[in-house]
Amino acid sequence: MPPNSSGGIEMKGKFSFSWEGGLKELKNEYTSVELQHKAMEWREWKCI
Repeated sequence: MPPNSSGGIEMKGKFSFSWEGGLKELKNEYTSVELQHKAMEWREWKCI
C-alpha cells in the first residue's frame, strides 16, 4: 500500500472480521500460543 501524506500507510475501506471464529474448532486442540505458532507454519508453507 502506498504511504499517505503523513508517512503512514493508506488504508482502503474498513477492516473485515469475516475470519472471526474461523478456527474455533481448534480451540480444544491448541492453546493460543500453540495456535500462533501453527499459523506461522501455515503462512511459511503457503509461501513455498
